[in-house]
Amino acid sequence: MTYSALTGTGIDALWQKILDHRTAMNASGEFAGRRREQQVKWMWSMLEQRMMARLRADASVRAKVKRIEAEVADGRITPALAAEQIADMLK
Repeated sequence: MTYSALTGTGIDALWQKILDHRTAMNASGEFAGRRREQQVKWMWSMLEQRMMARLRADASVRAKVKRIEAEVADGRITPALAAEQIADMLK
């Protein structure tokens, strides 16, 4: 089927298909399940953003992180140890 927003061709049929799909997603519980998964992903994303903001907000922490980055780049410490040291700064 052809759809055109410019001429309106097929738009009513397309909209009905969208509504039917939405009804089926709601009836099966799939929409609610996806929404729950999305909420959890948003939670973790927001937590990561806040943790990074806390690290960036403190000048002394920024300086320590710069030093740790240099140590990782030079191979003096492992990325895992660096991550642990930075995470400890959040305590």
